[in-house]
Amino acid sequence: MKLAERIFERSDYYITSPFGKRIHPISHKESFHYGCDYGTHLNNWPQYALEDGNVIAIRTGCKDKDGNGYGNYVKIKYPRLGIQILHAHLKTVEVKNGQSVNHSTKVGTTGTTGNSTGIHLHLGLQNIGSSTWLDPEKYDYKEGETMPFKVGDYVYAKEDIKLYTTIEYKESKTTLKKDQKAYVRSIKGMNVALADPETKQYWPSAWTNQLDKLTKDEPSTDYKKKYEEELAKNKVLTEENSKLKEKINKAIEILS
Repeated sequence: MKLAERIFERSDYYITSPFGKRIHPISHKESFHYGCDYGTHLNNWPQYALEDGNVIAIRTGCKDKDGNGYGNYVKIKYPRLGIQILHAHLKTVEVKNGQSVNHSTKVGTTGTTGNSTGIHLHLGLQNIGSSTWLDPEKYDYKEGETMPFKVGDYVYAKEDIKLYTTIEYKESKTTLKKDQKAYVRSIKGMNVALADPETKQYWPSAWTNQLDKLTKDEPSTDYKKKYEEELAKNKVLTEENSKLKEKINKAIEILS
């Protein structure tokens, strides 16, 4: 489910300005838009919290188009998801800082306060503890989803999975191959960091949120046999390469 659909409890909103580079509607200069703007047909729609969470910041008292950036806003942290959400340009704010919320909690109503050209919601998304803004449209909200693993579990890939350097998923240096074993070293929200099952040390890339591609069930005996054969073959090749390298180095010494 899209975050905006969950927040509005309806799907007839529309995107007025996506996440990323754009020509700013007020300055008319190219800039980066660190959120996604959703139009509400010029109406002040109510907005609701995603689920159980805590209000970590608010701003109130801003007037329409007063030039104060986000205007009236609310920022909410969701521990289960490992994310925090910014609701900006609100007409009204109906929660208090530090307040506990759930999905029935009305956060406020869509407005045009702050640096805004019309009634809309500017929705910002970050991982908890990170200052990096993410694209809200790429986040798939799943109600009631629980982490199927815990730190210390051994898991296997049901198919190839790209692992990333951080939970912002910007760079991939490691691929967990189908049926390959991994150790769950860390969990943040609905993200897991995987490590070498023998050394329990992080790989160059470790993070994934593709939990449906992981299982605690061991691969079949046939695969394990094939995997052990591949390991033995790689060991032989490594030893042969090492011997060849020694011969080359000795030849170089003689020629020198």
